[in-house]
Amino acid sequence: MLLDRRGQSTIIDGITYTIGMRVFATDESDYEGLVGKILEIRDGEDKETDNETVDIICCFDPPLDKDMRKQIEKRFTEINGEKTKIDDIAMDFVIMSPDMIRAV
Repeated sequence: MLLDRRGQSTIIDGITYTIGMRVFATDESDYEGLVGKILEIRDGEDKETDNETVDIICCFDPPLDKDMRKQIEKRFTEINGEKTKIDDIAMDFVIMSPDMIRAV
């Protein structure tokens, strides 16, 4: 299943996820604190990962707040093992699981 048209939706564990829906990255994700929107929802043969859950592809907005930018850069520097600036972090096609996002 591939949902990629604005307004298409699916229900996962009682929560409706809709293409174009604004979301907030939870503390289950490296992108914690960022806001973005859902671009695609993939399941079955259309999935990009081997995860047990569906793939929810999101596009996140770069943080405008200076402290948030520093926090995200620090987190990804630790993950990558090298200095990482906000422009080095992929934000336009991020695969998330349902527990990593919440509706804004």
